[in-house]
Amino acid sequence: MTALDVMTDVTTIEKPRMSFAQEVCDPLEIIAEIAEPRKAIERTFLEMGERLIGGVKLLRTVSAAHQAMVAEFQGRDFLTVAECVHALRDEVGAIVSDLAADDTEIGQIAQTIRKLKDPLDDLANAIRMLDLIAINARVVAAGVEAGHEDLAAFVADMTEIGRKARETVRSILSIHARVSETVARATQIHLASNREQAKIMATISEQLKANLATIELQQGRAASYAQRSGELTSAISMRIGDAIAAMQIGDSTRQRLEHVEDILSAILDRGGPGDDDTEAMLFRLAALQLASTHEDFATEVVALLSALDGTRRDAQAVLEEGSERADEILADSGHALTALAKNLQSIVPLLQKDADMRRTVRELGEETADAMREILGQMDAIEATDHVVQLLRLNMAILCTRLGESARGMRVIAGELGAVARSAKGAAAGMRQILTDLKDAVEAARGEAQRSGVREVNGDPMNAARLLETVMGRIKQEAATLKQAGPKTICILDEAADRVRDCADGQQDWPDVISALDAAAGDRDFASLTVDREPLAEIRSRYTMQKERIIHDQACGEAGVPSDCTDVQEEAEADLESLLF
Repeated sequence: MTALDVMTDVTTIEKPRMSFAQEVCDPLEIIAEIAEPRKAIERTFLEMGERLIGGVKLLRTVSAAHQAMVAEFQGRDFLTVAECVHALRDEVGAIVSDLAADDTEIGQIAQTIRKLKDPLDDLANAIRMLDLIAINARVVAAGVEAGHEDLAAFVADMTEIGRKARETVRSILSIHARVSETVARATQIHLASNREQAKIMATISEQLKANLATIELQQGRAASYAQRSGELTSAISMRIGDAIAAMQIGDSTRQRLEHVEDILSAILDRGGPGDDDTEAMLFRLAALQLASTHEDFATEVVALLSALDGTRRDAQAVLEEGSERADEILADSGHALTALAKNLQSIVPLLQKDADMRRTVRELGEETADAMREILGQMDAIEATDHVVQLLRLNMAILCTRLGESARGMRVIAGELGAVARSAKGAAAGMRQILTDLKDAVEAARGEAQRSGVREVNGDPMNAARLLETVMGRIKQEAATLKQAGPKTICILDEAADRVRDCADGQQDWPDVISALDAAAGDRDFASLTVDREPLAEIRSRYTMQKERIIHDQACGEAGVPSDCTDVQEEAEADLESLLF
């Protein structure tokens, strides 16, 4: 019957007849006192082993989380984003340069309008001179006696020509004033937009550079600390592994207690007269085995507690440092990643805004071009006026020749009229050339407008921003894992140490049990006892540890050694302490 069987049937076992020693120290009661702590030790150390294995897994999770953070900084998504940011930074810089030196069609139109001012002023002066000549012609014609009616007709024609010319010039001046205002407004908007866009994009370019540098710095820091954390957590995992290995003291203690129970069961099985020497030997053997078990368990528990407490302190320091470093990396990288994502997201609307502004400027340019084409149409009327004025001057000259000396004043007027016509013609020719050049510029701008819409950059800034947000989300998850796994690991180590202490405290009654067993064995000369070798040999065959055999052999001598175990008997002659481990 095993000790476990005894405990299972403790309520139904039929108690045998007892000797004196058995009455002094009831083996059944002692078995019950030993069985309960044995079960508690087995249960406690099994649970602790499982928990510590869980702690090792958590430490591996911590190390994996650090490695995962590094992997994010070295992964395809981040490298894609980094490459995109580098390209965007260069392209944004190029756009800034373009904006700073932008020479669009609105600038050409504004320059053309400024060129129109001088010939337009010349034309206006020429027309004013035509009015003055018409007034002088009326005065001179009134003093000529002969041919008055013909002169009056000439004067009337001149006056009408001047009136129409004034209306044409007035129309041209109105168009020019309107165009000047439109172009001035468009130029102001364009320049202001360019300055704003250039400023914003220059800032973004610098921020892209700074934030990417920050992230790349954190990339190096994360890699460096991941290596250090991996080494430290691996070392702590090994120490926990050592503690797990030390948990075998629970199994060895359980087995040794079961063997003590087997000894006490043997006493119960031998209950009868004349067996006092064998029973005394068995009580003594039980006392020695239990005392050794208790001593070894206490020593090993102290060593285990020391290892657990030290591991717990080191693990807490490492895990707290790891969490702090992860927080720093996450905070710095998160700030930079957020700023990068914001900048990347802002690039597309900025480029769209730039496109909208350029489209508005082009529309204003088109309006100006339409006005310029209208002025070109007016140039036909001015050039026709020059032709009519030249014919009028020629007819007047012929008439003055026929009138003789009396038309001398009209001849002077005819000469001035020719000069005015030539001046108006020259101004009109200059304006036509300028407007022809403008027409070519507008046509070129129209073609450019069809080819250019939104300024494009290589890659997809919005996709890069989304990738950044994804990377940041995964890094946050790893940081959260560190914050969860660290405290859980410390809690496991604390619980393991507490359970070991509780288990050790549960063995406080063992010295009393050992004393009771010693008392039951009595004060005898055990070397001269006559004992039954069979139960002692049976008990010895059940031992699983060498130390138990040594204690058994030293306690029982030749009586406890089976005849076929001479090798063990020779070992029994060695000193107990020298063979302890």
